[in-house]
Amino acid sequence: MALPERAEIVVIGAGHNGLTCAAYLALAGREVIVLEARDEPGGCASTVDAIGARVNICNCDHTMVLASGIVEELDLAPPAQPRPRRCGRRTRCAALAGRQPELSRYRTPVSGPYLTGAATFPGAGVWGASGRNAAAVILAARNGKR
Repeated sequence: MALPERAEIVVIGAGHNGLTCAAYLALAGREVIVLEARDEPGGCASTVDAIGARVNICNCDHTMVLASGIVEELDLAPPAQPRPRRCGRRTRCAALAGRQPELSRYRTPVSGPYLTGAATFPGAGVWGASGRNAAAVILAARNGKR
């Protein structure tokens, strides 16, 4: 596939957080391109053929994404599947659902690049909070808010 000559935002890495970040940025109307070194997207959330079976690369639990609201916000649940329930306790679940970008560092010392990886958010995990929060920080910076 040919790459465009320019893009407003380039996300490097098509792991779960890079894809989540790119999806939120696109949803906000930004022109986004995602670059990935591997043949398939997914990063640590990928399932691959290994040791004679299909295995998750990092052997992680994907249930946290269901409580985060990301599945609903990005309309990711298949139509035939019931929508996952969100956490009912808003204040207690704010950190659990990854809605506190101020807890993390998404900016870099170089102007322009931002980090979206799981290690940027306390608790890490495979659930997209870092990607969603990085998108919020990027959009705020591009809209002149810091």
